[in-house]
Amino acid sequence: MRHVSLPFAGRLSGRHPDTAESTVMVTTATEQPEQAGPAKLAVRFLLGAVLSAAVACFVVGAVVAKWSVIGIGGALVVATYVVAVIRELRNGTAGPRDRTPDPVTLTALARIESRRAIGGDTGDVPVEFDLTVQPEDGPAHRVTFSQGINLVDIPDYRPGRVVVVEYRSDQLWRPRIVADPAPEWAERAGAAALDTAPESTRVAGPDLGLASCAVVLAGIAIGAAVVVLVFRADLF
Repeated sequence: MRHVSLPFAGRLSGRHPDTAESTVMVTTATEQPEQAGPAKLAVRFLLGAVLSAAVACFVVGAVVAKWSVIGIGGALVVATYVVAVIRELRNGTAGPRDRTPDPVTLTALARIESRRAIGGDTGDVPVEFDLTVQPEDGPAHRVTFSQGINLVDIPDYRPGRVVVVEYRSDQLWRPRIVADPAPEWAERAGAAALDTAPESTRVAGPDLGLASCAVVLAGIAIGAAVVVLVFRADLF
């Protein structure tokens, strides 16, 4: 658990910032990106297999001149569509407790841990930042991202400086440094002193990775193979 002194925290409690200073208890915690779990991988596998089987039915049915096979492919497509519609309807009628809150844009203070220009020598230069972000009502976390910064402004973003960032509540890994924040936030950033969050709190984007692609490709291959094997006598 870390302590961060925010001189302007008195505003949150209704007291004047010049006469009240509070210490905010900051708990750092790891918030990992959403991973594709077994259930999601299974759904992607089945979707790939069913759609692949449907396409294979259309092709095989056309080759062997059997409308019944083409009809099976059409039935698979319709069934997939119906399942998707039912799922959307269920999500739309979910109660407040079951529904995921709509994402909102949040503003927070952040400490620049490091910066590194990754290209360009004129105009806006892509800069890779490593930040410690301290939300107002959540745990501090580390994040690495890239943002275009004007070449002449890069010296202003020195390590250790506290800046103002904005990010969506569902995308902690995609903050953006606010070059011209509101006066209140600019004042808070100039007076705040933030500790460096540990590496264990680093967040990153969702891992779409090779596992998901491999599962979908496997489903496509198996779906097509099953149709070919079932009608191999007519094909060969």
